[in-house]
Amino acid sequence: MKKTINILFIMGLMIASFACVSPEDPETSALISGRWTVNTIIVDREVEGLGGTDVTSLILERDGIFVYRAGGRAWTGEWEASEDTLTLNDVDGETIDFTIVSVNQQRMHLLRVLNSNLLDNVEIRYVFTRADFGGI
Repeated sequence: MKKTINILFIMGLMIASFACVSPEDPETSALISGRWTVNTIIVDREVEGLGGTDVTSLILERDGIFVYRAGGRAWTGEWEASEDTLTLNDVDGETIDFTIVSVNQQRMHLLRVLNSNLLDNVEIRYVFTRADFGGI
């Protein structure tokens, strides 16, 4: 009888210890990997129209390769992400930095600030929708 009580007590402790552990959030790089299409662009708090056939898209491969299309241009190279920053390093040496405002399985909100000596800084917010739902 004492042995059964000890086993039940140990099992209860094990269950209680596992119940207190919260699941870990996926790493940012794993969460943002995939194909994204811009849904909304906000420039200095003004929503910009997405007219025309030029669709801003971003493909972030799991192996660290990216393709970014915007404004009739295309960039390709390697990408890296931290908890709050996405950096695109183009093969031509250009670096594009974004602040990750928020990201989940279906949406990603990025912020890019363009610095100018002639004008005030320009703040561009991109709200992307995932074009694929299973990653690449």
